[in-house]
Amino acid sequence: MNPFLLLRLKNAVSGFRAAHPKFFSFLRTVSEQGLPEESIVEVKITYPDGREFVTNLKTTAADRELFEQLKECLRTMR
Repeated sequence: MNPFLLLRLKNAVSGFRAAHPKFFSFLRTVSEQGLPEESIVEVKITYPDGREFVTNLKTTAADRELFEQLKECLRTMR
């Protein structure tokens, strides 16, 4: 991966973290608890006009591995 893109991504994550500290606190708590198989992850987007979109998934072993890899990647960006 391009090192300049990694630096830009690191800066973007830092800015996002500063703007949304509760979100990263939430992620830290979930990360500490772990994410067992068959956990339900739900995402909801509410637009300013009131429209909502919601989806969810039941985690698998492959999902857990992906989440662990993402967690490690984010850890190295601190």
